[in-house]
Amino acid sequence: MAEILDITVPNNHIPERDYILNVLLKEFLGISYQVSCTDITNQYQIRLKHGLLKIEDHFFSKVEEGQYVQAKFIPDTIRLLKHPSFATEELPVLYGHPEILVEDNSITCRADLLGSAFFMLTRWEEYVKPERDKYQRFPLEAALAYQQNFHQRAIVNEYSALLFLLFRQLDPTIEKRKKTFSIIPTHDIDDFERWGSLISTRKSLAHNFITQKNLRLGMRNLKSAINTKLRFTKDPYDTFDYLSEKSGKIGLAAQFYFMAGGRTKYDNRYCISYHKVVDQIKRLYQTGHAIGLHPSFDSHDNAELLGEEKQRLESLIGIDITTGRQHYLRFSVPHTWQLWEDMHMESDSTLGYSETPGFRCGTCYDFPVFNVLTRKTLKLREMPLVLMERSLTDYMALTPEQAVTEAEKIFKEVKKHKGNFVFLWHNSTLFSEEFKRYRFIFEQILNGFHA
Repeated sequence: MAEILDITVPNNHIPERDYILNVLLKEFLGISYQVSCTDITNQYQIRLKHGLLKIEDHFFSKVEEGQYVQAKFIPDTIRLLKHPSFATEELPVLYGHPEILVEDNSITCRADLLGSAFFMLTRWEEYVKPERDKYQRFPLEAALAYQQNFHQRAIVNEYSALLFLLFRQLDPTIEKRKKTFSIIPTHDIDDFERWGSLISTRKSLAHNFITQKNLRLGMRNLKSAINTKLRFTKDPYDTFDYLSEKSGKIGLAAQFYFMAGGRTKYDNRYCISYHKVVDQIKRLYQTGHAIGLHPSFDSHDNAELLGEEKQRLESLIGIDITTGRQHYLRFSVPHTWQLWEDMHMESDSTLGYSETPGFRCGTCYDFPVFNVLTRKTLKLREMPLVLMERSLTDYMALTPEQAVTEAEKIFKEVKKHKGNFVFLWHNSTLFSEEFKRYRFIFEQILNGFHA
């Protein structure tokens, strides 16, 4: 029988302490434990076979019960921890001191690994900081992880790994659950056709010729539109067979997120009830791929809108919708998570950076989410998005050669932790004239960068 760790925690902030212990130990390491409370206010104590591991509490011990969601508690100094048996570069410590003290039968970790992990996973930083971009999203530049240059490291995975190494020093027989690296392709279907109605075709070509003043691109797109209308070629956004076959050929189930409504200029680029759309969704589902919801621009804080769109998609295709991603990656912590929970959704994959690949939640594992306002662990799980192709092509404006280097860097970080490489590649950016030169990166990811 696997060993059950005996853990003593301070007798305050119990919902928060239960949550972070569950994620780091049970979820990430697969280690069981039992908890009791103590009057000691600034230390976690974990009893192992050959001694006691003490982890100092520098976060919850400094704040009133449940009153930590305030800007003043965001760390202003990040310290770096170097541990001789931890095979990585120096580890950013958000709370506490970068020291590990070893005695005969005890180890004291002065870095508050639990408080630091809680900060990253719950994203309460985004609730208290006022900064927003033009789409009213929390911007990369406002994130502590970006400001301190660890946004492309899965530091919560590193915290968990360090905890396990400390366990092993006091109990060499303790084991953790084996993790398996996985590639999870996801596709937001913002547009179904490039050359649909005559009006939309005219607008798109006018944008090339007049707004962008790009004669070469305009002529290429004019040729594409004519060939599509004459049925000499498929519409450049009709990439569903390609995506289905590419993932299916290597045994991957891709996730396709469809829009089912909206009320802004960013929505309603296709009609979800159009027979071609419904037939396509059913074909994807029948070939083993997952169908999810891509809620509209304003739905991230609107329960009525989100509920209507979920019900519409479900009624059209006859299956329960339990996963998806918010349109434009619009998200309000913790309200959007709570909306999804209330709609009986099982997993969300919105939390990634728009501006760059990286680890917005500090992890490449899926995890249960925590509502810092109600102080409750939800059933909903977050499946963090670590790379979006438009980050490479638009926000960072990288060449294809630069983009593949950036993608492979994040891929290796996820693979090192045997995590989930959840990436977004829109159906519209594979064969369109503007983006098709980046398509090889999509194929490189599926092939593990070995092709």
